[in-house]
Amino acid sequence: MSFFHSPRGGRSKLDCFIEFRYSQIMSTFSSIGSIIPQFAKSYGFDLKILEARLQANWAHIVGDSLASHTRPDSIKFRKLFLLAENSAWLQQLVFLKPMILEKLNTFAAEAQVTDIVLRIGTIQPSAHTSTHTSHPTIDSVNPTGAAVELANSWTVGIQEPALRAMLVTVIAKGLSLNAHPPRSQA
Repeated sequence: MSFFHSPRGGRSKLDCFIEFRYSQIMSTFSSIGSIIPQFAKSYGFDLKILEARLQANWAHIVGDSLASHTRPDSIKFRKLFLLAENSAWLQQLVFLKPMILEKLNTFAAEAQVTDIVLRIGTIQPSAHTSTHTSHPTIDSVNPTGAAVELANSWTVGIQEPALRAMLVTVIAKGLSLNAHPPRSQA
């Protein structure tokens, strides 16, 4: 028996009206999955989230060899600022730019990066090239101080304290997830 059927077996006009209004009201609600991208874009988080996604998935996008000598730094004006370990790698990247751009735009079609700006910088060993099999969950991660500070800087425009605190926590944990040491397999 449906929620909108009367106990007498038939449907009254009131039942039909209630069902109609219920469907109208429910159609105006959006899922959280559709709201988050709109929210991120309106507050300018979309590029920061993309930067974090690129950094977290860099080895998967370009391969372990290239990832161990390069690091995505930031995205500004549809340009990826990419750090190379030394001038030899910088020169190699000049020839690899078209391939990297194609892979980037396949990975993050919403960004449509149009150019790569190459610079020499410090490349830290990536946790993504290691062979550990245990991956921490977001709930098991304690955010680092740097991640909390960065998340706070990204959320300064949010006036609602409770919403801001929740976003800082989620962003900081997401950023710290990649720096989290693997759990021991006991």
